[in-house]
Amino acid sequence: MTQSLKTSLIPAGWSPEQALAVYECLQQLTHLVWERYQFQIVDLLDPIDAYPQCPLTPHPQPTQTDLFDPGTESFNDDPPF
Repeated sequence: MTQSLKTSLIPAGWSPEQALAVYECLQQLTHLVWERYQFQIVDLLDPIDAYPQCPLTPHPQPTQTDLFDPGTESFNDDPPF
């Protein structure tokens, strides 16, 4: 739905204060909707996006195993000769 919104629907004549007020209002509204409907929203999301902590926070990036970590048991750095 947000992809179909056009920025031309937002008035170009807002002052920075007005734009900030609208932005803060939308953030608060998003937070309140999330608090009330988070589980129903999660059910509608793609599995990749399932169970985010908050819709405004970035998703954590997957971590890659550090090959130089001595705790990595599956890595064998002994030369084959």
